[in-house]
Amino acid sequence: MSHPPWFPFLVDVWLGDPIVQEMSREEKGFYIDMLALAWKQDPRGSLPTSTRSLGRLLHEDPRRVRRILAGCIGLVWPEEDGRRVNKRLTQEAEKQQLRSDKARASVMARYPANVERSKNERATSIETETERHKKTPPTPQGVYSPEFEAFWKAWPNKKRATDIDGTFKKWNLALKAGVAPEQIMASLAGWMREPEWTKDGGSYIPGPKPWFNDKKYLAKFDTGPAPDSQEHRKAVEWYRREEETQGGISAVEALKSKHPNIATAVLKEVHFGRE
Repeated sequence: MSHPPWFPFLVDVWLGDPIVQEMSREEKGFYIDMLALAWKQDPRGSLPTSTRSLGRLLHEDPRRVRRILAGCIGLVWPEEDGRRVNKRLTQEAEKQQLRSDKARASVMARYPANVERSKNERATSIETETERHKKTPPTPQGVYSPEFEAFWKAWPNKKRATDIDGTFKKWNLALKAGVAPEQIMASLAGWMREPEWTKDGGSYIPGPKPWFNDKKYLAKFDTGPAPDSQEHRKAVEWYRREEETQGGISAVEALKSKHPNIATAVLKEVHFGRE
């Protein structure tokens, strides 16, 4: 379902809400992100209850999400019918839908012939789309392979990693073209050491979807020392500990800083096993 790209933000309500006033700046930031994400969900104004799923949407560690929800935010996002729901946002969605329905009814009353022709054209389009999906069934949203999960988790610029479903489709296209997951992950690790990506705090790192479009995953880099070397074994053990304590990109960044010449091989072994 297509949703309007905006929702009303009532400044006086925000500033005067006693619950919002009790929130920390961190909680307020989470709250705004959750509102924006919930506006794009079905049904509008709701989010998944699972902290893992919510953490994926927010690009945050599930443990941090769980801690935030235990505070004031949890009061304005209660659980209903298996979803976290924001009452005010759902009310705004209902108001917009009501206005849209009234406008549609007005158009149908004034131009019935045009509306009927448009409905017929839409039905034909839906039938064509249905036939296409029978030939190439779409990947269910929210279902990703373990290898892709590892790739998404390691992507260094989370601000530009927003379209996980679109990126997953590009990932699968690369696999169908004969590119192994190990090659994609090794190439990503190599790019993460390149000056083009490391300068200015990583501000020039692209999003993962354009990275696939440009076939950057085909680039090959030096993988560093042999996997049986003592240096490599110690780096693998160190990274695994860091991933358990820090998680996600923090561990990857620490690995790049501490073992820049081994990062590619370490990531490849940890996430895909030794060859």
